Amino acid sequence: MNFDTNLFYFLNNFAGQSKAIDFAIVFFAHYLAFILLGIVVAYVLFHHHPLKEKVMTGLSALIAGWIARYGIATPIRYFWHRPRPFLSHHVHQLLSENSYSFPSGHSTFFFAFSTIIYFHHKKLGVFFYIATICMTIARVMAGVHYPSDIVAGAMIGILCGWLTCTYISPLLGIKPRKVVKDRKKIW
Repeated sequence: MNFDTNLFYFLNNFAGQSKAIDFAIVFFAHYLAFILLGIVVAYVLFHHHPLKEKVMTGLSALIAGWIARYGIATPIRYFWHRPRPFLSHHVHQLLSENSYSFPSGHSTFFFAFSTIIYFHHKKLGVFFYIATICMTIARVMAGVHYPSDIVAGAMIGILCGWLTCTYISPLLGIKPRKVVKDRKKIW
């Protein structure tokens, strides 16, 4: 077995140990995505920044996520047919998916999303990155992805987020708050 498969089995072995652990894995792997989207809605509704800026940040994050997920990950899956781990190996399966595994759609969407949030609101962006990492690791633990699916999705998502922030957001009149004001403080 290679490193990817070994790491998959290491993480997947957490599943099936107890109902509480399985519940936590399913929560992070499936439901955390809805919570993150809800947090963005709450940010738009309640944060003190101007409404137009908040709406455009949320729109930019959605655009980046959609480009990463449906503009890049889906076409890759069309040409690269990697079956889900539960179809190729004996695993503890907590979730079921019917599409190909590589790259992870959740990973591409939410890393792109998190990148945009980070460029506009650093603290919230760091929270989104941490939550996305937890979500994607939980998807490996749930038996629906290999670690390499997640890493590839993260790379695609971060690149799409950066490209969207750099090239598409300015076309919409969006200027990233933190990056434009003082790039040195962020890095």
